[in-house]
Amino acid sequence: MRTTQEAIRQYKHICWYPSAGKDFRSLLFLSDWYFRNNDLALDEGQELPDLFIFTDYLGLSEYYSEEYEKEGFEFLKPGFCLIEKEYYSNSTKITVKSVERLRDTGLPFSREYAAFDKSRAYNSSFLMEVEVESKLDGIVTTYGATVLYVTVLNELFYNFLLRCHFKVEYQVLVRYGEGIGGGAMDGPDWIILSYRELGTKYLITEYRYVEAAENKADAEDPMPVLEQFHSVSGKQWSEHDDIGWFRVIK
Repeated sequence: MRTTQEAIRQYKHICWYPSAGKDFRSLLFLSDWYFRNNDLALDEGQELPDLFIFTDYLGLSEYYSEEYEKEGFEFLKPGFCLIEKEYYSNSTKITVKSVERLRDTGLPFSREYAAFDKSRAYNSSFLMEVEVESKLDGIVTTYGATVLYVTVLNELFYNFLLRCHFKVEYQVLVRYGEGIGGGAMDGPDWIILSYRELGTKYLITEYRYVEAAENKADAEDPMPVLEQFHSVSGKQWSEHDDIGWFRVIK
């Protein structure tokens, strides 16, 4: 059984979505298909993610019905539909094609960062090949993506990324889940301010998180210089705040 570290090392262009829950829409919004349909040009030398890492300390099983709430992720198998949603004139369906269970990460758990108790699946880690089916105005496009789902605290996984010297080229921060009803004790502004340590080049996030990071930034943790090149209404993704695509200039 491979370790999470060994699995990640296969990939060069990593996207990290902390507190993802079962929101897999980033597979759509960071795809060749989406960039082409929205006339978004890639920067010189830019490659879209070849690995999407999702972390959430409650784990996927906590987000599905009781019949799936078992130890670990035994309910995941080829053919399992992760999401199937309608959005105005388009729809997204994401189906598991294959699953590799990785060795548990062994990362600790701390109520300092978590609003709820540790889930039964904590430390579980698995690599999935998925199929994304997107329909826009009646035209269906299908493509594949690779997802690593790790059931751990974001703060502890951040330390893991640094310890292993992994770079996170893309960050996605949408519906982070802080505050009442969410699992995180704090917002994600600390992740935005860690752009240098993570090597982040592109950020997709709700505008409120950018504002929170700006308010928290100081000389020790400076705010990145961001250049926006795209945006969508919150109704298209999070049903909360609008979301912007940013280049990290410096």
